[in-house]
Amino acid sequence: MKKVLITICLLVGMILVQGCLENNLVSQDAIPDGTQKSSGVNSPNSSKSLQKNEFEGFRGIAWGTNFVDTNDPNMILRETSPDTLMTWYAKTNENLIIGASNLSTIHYLCYKNQLFSVSIKAEGFANYDALKLAIFTKYGKGYQSNRYIPDWYWSERRTDGKVQMMLTYNEIRKITSFDLFYKPIEEQKEKDDEETARKAGGDF
Repeated sequence: MKKVLITICLLVGMILVQGCLENNLVSQDAIPDGTQKSSGVNSPNSSKSLQKNEFEGFRGIAWGTNFVDTNDPNMILRETSPDTLMTWYAKTNENLIIGASNLSTIHYLCYKNQLFSVSIKAEGFANYDALKLAIFTKYGKGYQSNRYIPDWYWSERRTDGKVQMMLTYNEIRKITSFDLFYKPIEEQKEKDDEETARKAGGDF
């Protein structure tokens, strides 16, 4: 559980840092490869125009879905945080294939029983390469802060204004992670975390 929480914190931290970097690039109206950058749904590197409804959830499951209320027998609770605010779900009948990539897991993360993130894992470079190709084909090439590090980022400027995405590849562990975050709920979680941390000052 601690490893999962640490991973989420690291991903959110990377998103915030890379988001700031991308915003600086946007203010200059350019990205590292010299192509012009625009706000909104249509990415300059996309192979097609994306519609906002393509970011309303994942595989037909809308952001904010409460799995307790849906009573889907295929959606199984895997983990719960100590404070019970965070829950992790997985589907027993999940299709673990995207493009030519064979996936290891797909987890649905909820905060206060509201779906706000989807985390996709794959093992090996071949599956990373295939998953990256599928993602780039659908969403366009992401922003890469360092060309030597296989991390790619799509801010809400590149989606519908509410969804962030991040593709990373750990070259040591050979693990690919593709994470989607729904900002309205993520931002509420961050505010609650800050308030909890502030109140914790009285514990010392």
